[in-house]
Amino acid sequence: LALDTTIFAEVEGGRIVGFSGDAGDVGRVRDHYKKISDQFGIDRDVVHSWHAGIHPGCAYTNRAADDPDRWSNTVFCNPRFVHFHTCGGYAPGEICWLVLDQTIAVDGVNLWDKGRLRPDAFAKTRFCLERWPELAALFADPADSIGLPG
Repeated sequence: LALDTTIFAEVEGGRIVGFSGDAGDVGRVRDHYKKISDQFGIDRDVVHSWHAGIHPGCAYTNRAADDPDRWSNTVFCNPRFVHFHTCGGYAPGEICWLVLDQTIAVDGVNLWDKGRLRPDAFAKTRFCLERWPELAALFADPADSIGLPG
């Protein structure tokens, strides 16, 4: 489901409790969740799990709109995205959210900062950068081609 605007989801206890944003797009999201959950007879409001991309070399040079399925199954590896599995209480669920340029903190320290994975922020991951300089170079200049304009 391609959206024209940013939609916010409110999640409590692993369940979607609401959506907000542009009324038209929120309605389309709700309709999509109803269609998919009815089609498969599943719980539409489950947020099963999430993961963020970790491969700074992952790029997508085509336009996302040309093949949305291929795009979404490629860019979830890029650190600029966090990927949520929803709609159905099993892995991976039937609907995913891709959130762009997220910040994720671990124990109060940003491991992702506006979509940039920061392995230098923790001693155990910084060790990898020190041991393999080519990895440090890749993280210093990550791929930004993600199939989206701007």
